[in-house]
Amino acid sequence: MDFAGGFEFKMPIGTLRSANITPDSQTGIGNWTEEAFVSRFKMYADSSYQAPVLGKSDFNTIMPWRMYAGMKDSDLKAHIPISRP
Repeated sequence: MDFAGGFEFKMPIGTLRSANITPDSQTGIGNWTEEAFVSRFKMYADSSYQAPVLGKSDFNTIMPWRMYAGMKDSDLKAHIPISRP
């Protein structure tokens, strides 16, 4: 299924897997609010943000968060596949 995650990226530090970004509320981002979605990107634009040091077995992501952190809020909100109450 498109955007359901699980695609593996073989990296020198180990294997990274893409996340499920479908609107599924159990396994995807369907329970995320619009604010949570935008905040997830914007936290990487903060000059005080320090990436955590990860161990070999810690979860990591292939998502280029910093690359998208400078987007306008309106662009990030444009096509958010989230549930609305």
